[in-house]
Amino acid sequence: GWLALHEGNDLEAAAQHYRRALALAPYDDHIRSNAAVLAVALGRLDEAIALLEASAVFDPVSAISHANLANAYLLAGRYAEAERSIRSALALSPQYAGAHYRLGRMLLAQGDVEGARAAFEADTLEAGRLLGRAMIANVEGDLAASDAALAELRAAYGDRAAGNYAQIYAHRGDMDAAFEWLAVEYETNAVSGFLEHRWDPLFEPLREDPRWAALMQRIGFDDARLAAIDFPATEVLAWRETPAG
Repeated sequence: GWLALHEGNDLEAAAQHYRRALALAPYDDHIRSNAAVLAVALGRLDEAIALLEASAVFDPVSAISHANLANAYLLAGRYAEAERSIRSALALSPQYAGAHYRLGRMLLAQGDVEGARAAFEADTLEAGRLLGRAMIANVEGDLAASDAALAELRAAYGDRAAGNYAQIYAHRGDMDAAFEWLAVEYETNAVSGFLEHRWDPLFEPLREDPRWAALMQRIGFDDARLAAIDFPATEVLAWRETPAG
């Protein structure tokens, strides 16, 4: 399933393999987490959240489980729940790489600019700090500071971070630059970078542009294809209906 999704862009085969894996081991956290990545790629965010909520319930001291759930909430625009989950991850693992950046995004989406600034600056990854500075500068209208942060990112990461540059340009409303960097992302990382891009709230400004639908068609993430894929098997979510104990 992992190979079909990440290496082959074969969403249909990935769904088949993950349905089988979940049927064989519905309580395996590794399988649930990876199946949730597929659910996100397909736009089944409720299913992804259900899978990851199960992981957080069955392994409540796993920082990874809480961080993965927070990310799914973030993609679904459920920012308060995302914040709660990422804070749970940080309580368990204060140095969790990238977690403060995610917290900053959640706070910024809720209008807490100063809280977001502090969270971004606390991230253990330089990329997280620089992305956060660019986003704060966008909000404050300081495009020179945003460009400076992007320049530092490019100096350190080159085209490997093309999707992140696209996020920053989309966030500031520069759709032409965002689409240019998404094209670089496709050429550099194939479809793997788009497993979340398709639903990332930062790309919301791009979705009414005809270029977005054309790009999704090009990479094989068009609505018709995604809607036709049967995933996940509903029985894997039955834990929610099982009485405690």
